[in-house]
Amino acid sequence: MYVVLASVSAEWQQFFEKITFWSLNLLSDRKNISQFDNIVQGHRRKLLKVLGFHVLLMEYDCFECDTAESENTAYLNSLIFREALITLFSILRTWDIPTDQPGYNGLSLQLSAMSPSDQDHFFRRPYQGPTEERTKQRRIHRAMYPSAPSFSQYLRYRDRRLGRALELDVDDATTSQPANKLFEGYILPKVPIITKLSNFSFQRDVLRRLSATAITTLMKRLPDTRELHYVFHKPFNHRAEEQRNITFVSLLENIPKSTRVLTLVESPATIRKHYSRGPTCQAICRAACTAIRSLRILHSMFSINPEGFFREAISFPATSPLEGRMDYPDLSVLVLIFKVPDSTSAMRINHLMRMAATVAAYMPRLQVMQVLNISTGQDIFSFLYEVFERETRLSIKASFDVELSRETNVLWERLALEMTRYRLTKYTGTLPSGKETFEKQMKESTALVRSHVMGSWRRSSVEGGD
Repeated sequence: MYVVLASVSAEWQQFFEKITFWSLNLLSDRKNISQFDNIVQGHRRKLLKVLGFHVLLMEYDCFECDTAESENTAYLNSLIFREALITLFSILRTWDIPTDQPGYNGLSLQLSAMSPSDQDHFFRRPYQGPTEERTKQRRIHRAMYPSAPSFSQYLRYRDRRLGRALELDVDDATTSQPANKLFEGYILPKVPIITKLSNFSFQRDVLRRLSATAITTLMKRLPDTRELHYVFHKPFNHRAEEQRNITFVSLLENIPKSTRVLTLVESPATIRKHYSRGPTCQAICRAACTAIRSLRILHSMFSINPEGFFREAISFPATSPLEGRMDYPDLSVLVLIFKVPDSTSAMRINHLMRMAATVAAYMPRLQVMQVLNISTGQDIFSFLYEVFERETRLSIKASFDVELSRETNVLWERLALEMTRYRLTKYTGTLPSGKETFEKQMKESTALVRSHVMGSWRRSSVEGGD
């Protein structure tokens, strides 16, 4: 964080400070953090809404850029990450939540970790063409030479850039158990002022991931997080896929009770068949069913399989036998976007929509439910259920012929009458197949979710919280 403050008149100071301190990006070295602590004092703390914190890990040179990260490097990177977070959190924990600022929504922390060398060493896939002299000599098409040295070098380079999962080993002062002597004194304090957490990077493929235990530790230190936005790394081998799955389940199982908005983002290229069915899908979907019991909004992009989620939600035990099946009393928006590895069919679509209608009956405050699927053959299917003030609408769009069965229609019509007291209005439409159409549908879906997120924040501000 390098800040140059120009001299301005007292009349203009408030105007410029409001713009300057609304959002700040902070690097993790001690000089920057100390400068941040010295400058952002007093009334300036109330002005800060978004803090981007970039943890700079160890650098490497050309002799290491296409080799996997060593155990020692991974250990040192985790120490750097831990020290940076402890230093920042120790500062933020002293910030008071303003009581004289109605509608204050807390601080949004955007967290990232990467090595500065990640920007300097870049290998494209061999079949994408060279970007520098070093790759010009090794351009071989993968389809022709799957085991070519150039492609294996690319995979090693990917392993280096993504690195091993970062650990966050600290003295767990939140429990009554004796402190681990190895971590004694390394205390990561709770930070109540942080109400939104997101992880990000300038380039998706250099986003360093957190281990499952690090996720658990971080969630415990942010008990008042109301909005969580998590971007998953793109696994490039079986080991990375296993780590992704464990981390995903750990995140869902440790979401703070205060969280109301959850956004999960993943690359569609990540999807494998075992993400869509089997033990992996079942574990993720079951954890998601538990997590959303206290949520208002869930927006999943290529992370949760809709079919598996609805199946688990139906078989999930009720909160209480006396309460019936109102398992998700606060959920108002549920949007699931997914890439199905096999082709769609009318029979499968009807089965999906019947399960969706059954689960929607467990959500008394539901306003939006959307499922948007694209198959590997670029076929697109979307259904959008919306509850308005004087209308309940079901819109179905697809790039192939879809005819809802009588049973499916009856379920949705009954749902609308019982939950909203309005007859269901149905709309159907056709979509061109292809990636461009799907991306347009995703943008519209994201805009719809954001409008409800903003409305949720405004209602919380008026009500003084949850």
